[in-house]
Amino acid sequence: MLKVFVGYSKADAGRVDGLMVHLKGLEYEGIEMWHDGQIVPGEEWAPRIQAQLVEADIIIFCVSADLLATDYVQDVEIPTAIARHDRGEATVIPVIFRKCAWQGHELGRLQGIPAKDRTVQDYVREDNTDEIWTEVATAVRSAARRRKEADVQSRPRPTRLESPPETWVRSAGAKPVILSSRGQAKTHATGVTGWRGGTWGLRVQREHFETNRGRLQREPLILELPGVDAPLRVCLSPSFWRNCPEVR
Repeated sequence: MLKVFVGYSKADAGRVDGLMVHLKGLEYEGIEMWHDGQIVPGEEWAPRIQAQLVEADIIIFCVSADLLATDYVQDVEIPTAIARHDRGEATVIPVIFRKCAWQGHELGRLQGIPAKDRTVQDYVREDNTDEIWTEVATAVRSAARRRKEADVQSRPRPTRLESPPETWVRSAGAKPVILSSRGQAKTHATGVTGWRGGTWGLRVQREHFETNRGRLQREPLILELPGVDAPLRVCLSPSFWRNCPEVR
């Protein structure tokens, strides 16, 4: 799931609520929203904000004079976001809430929303906020699509295996196979189920499979096998998982 961080000034919180209503629908498309209004009482706010900033795929700044006058935003949030944007780790989208001298700011080199020197405040005066919030939601969806495409292109190509390595079959015995997905989900598979027409199968603990079903189905897998020096990267299609009866 892609993550969106929304940064804003408390002075603009009321309008941010309207924006979040329009962005909420994107969560059904696998795009998760976060802003500091989700910090619960008693929680340390600075570590939580920093954690969300470094995990976000898309970072929205609701730009106003109040935002640019906030020390924490200037010292931490914007520098972190711009650095990640420049490294290609995230996409930063400025949304201009109210007129201010933002063009000379570090954010000023990025294309903002709305265009043509308009602001969200202009749409508020026209009683037409649905139009601008829809524009922002569309921009977020487009940015998410580009990031997904870039992620797919940057992944190493899966290894195509023409025949079953004997090591795999031997591993079905006493030595377990270790199954991991991008280093995030790891479990001990109980063994290899066999080989038929170029397709192999693994027995995987049901609890692990149910917890990590989406990740295991859509991402290349890394198999660390006993007796094999270099991990093998393979790709299993959704049809494999649908037709594999060996999930235990």
